[in-house]
Amino acid sequence: MALESSFHSDAALTTPIVSLASKQLEDDSSSPAYPNPADRVAYFGLANAAKKVEALSNPGVDQIQINIVSNVVGWSAGATIALSDIVQPSTPNGYKYQAQGAGTTHATVEPTWPTVIGETVDDNGITWECIDEIHAASEFRLATSQAGLDAATPGAAINVGTTINGGTGVSVWMRIDQGVHPAGDPYADVRLETNDLVESVI
Repeated sequence: MALESSFHSDAALTTPIVSLASKQLEDDSSSPAYPNPADRVAYFGLANAAKKVEALSNPGVDQIQINIVSNVVGWSAGATIALSDIVQPSTPNGYKYQAQGAGTTHATVEPTWPTVIGETVDDNGITWECIDEIHAASEFRLATSQAGLDAATPGAAINVGTTINGGTGVSVWMRIDQGVHPAGDPYADVRLETNDLVESVI
């Protein structure tokens, strides 16, 4: 059964988040439209006030953890690729690559990936273009308050409690320290993730 708990854009937990946009200037500078660092907030919980969510490992005892992880898949041999799919090398090199056509990756040999944006490489008939540097999870700080971001460890998970009752949203603040994308160029390199959870009636 699918869990009801998820990330939302509002504390009332009425609007689930599909994506959370953040844009920064390429040169790492700051402006009113594109502040650096860029802080964002989401809320985790479930709207159903009759239920609670806890860690599956030891409900009510172990912490509910929220982490930020890579959302870009690594290259793999013999994989089916669609036009515009994005991958990173199986051993990450700090860049991501977009398929300029559909096909199947090589059965055994991974391409030698270029590290100049705009350059391409062939992979069993698929042309991969180096499209950008990639945001790594280590470039993000998480905290339960905006003030807590200053002391947060980049890339580290946060604990948000052993039990979250329904109807209560826990704040999850995020800070993006590194601006590698031009203004106006959205990215989806990372996602928020929890440990395994279980929901029950209060």
